[in-house]
Amino acid sequence: MFERYTERARKIMNYASRKALAMDHDKFGTEHILLGLVRVAEGTGAKELELHNITPKQVRQTVAEMVKVPSPIKSDNQLHPTPEAKNVIKFSVEEARLMKSNYVGTEHVLLGLLHETDGVACKALTKLGLKIDDVRSDLQKQA
Repeated sequence: MFERYTERARKIMNYASRKALAMDHDKFGTEHILLGLVRVAEGTGAKELELHNITPKQVRQTVAEMVKVPSPIKSDNQLHPTPEAKNVIKFSVEEARLMKSNYVGTEHVLLGLLHETDGVACKALTKLGLKIDDVRSDLQKQA
């Protein structure tokens, strides 16, 4: 599923799955992907958030405020994405294609998160003042 993803983008998805387990969630969602994105601080996506004065601490606090604590679950340690997280993965690939990139990087994951307006991640980032058009514009300038 993540063949075209860079090592850093794969780290995000791996961390998302582990974070969901740690939070006793039975699937990983957009909020877990966002938490992975800020954890991979050397990635373009995290640097873009920094550029907009959004810190990892702010992201973690905002996500924590928005996510309900579920009942403990039994899991086989093999989590699957929520429908919104699946959309983020799809949107990330599409963003890479639109930007004529032959890989999916952390910047494409960030854009994918912002596309999925029903996800916790997009709502958290919007609450922190981030806009998809601003991110896209910044990334196009860097290209």
